[in-house]
Amino acid sequence: MRIVTMNVLGPANPGWDRRRRLIAETLQGLQADIVALQEVPVGSAPEVVDELVGPGYQVQGFSRTAADGVGGALATRGQHRVVGEIDQRDTVRGKVCPGARR
Repeated sequence: MRIVTMNVLGPANPGWDRRRRLIAETLQGLQADIVALQEVPVGSAPEVVDELVGPGYQVQGFSRTAADGVGGALATRGQHRVVGEIDQRDTVRGKVCPGARR
């Protein structure tokens, strides 16, 4: 089983058109069974994730995105269902937990 994770550094960052083509070539060449992507346009342009991973994947964007629609996505060759998501954003509650960054 091949699993790939990548922070795509989305469209708001420099060189997106060039990087987009390179990322698509790389991901499709790896032929992974599971692909987890961060900083991809899942709310504003979900078709970009399909383009990056190529045909044959079931793609699910994470439920929370940034204001510009950028977030995370999971793509699998087989069927999958989301059981739950863990919110790992830095929150006020996290700041009062033992061991939290201050």
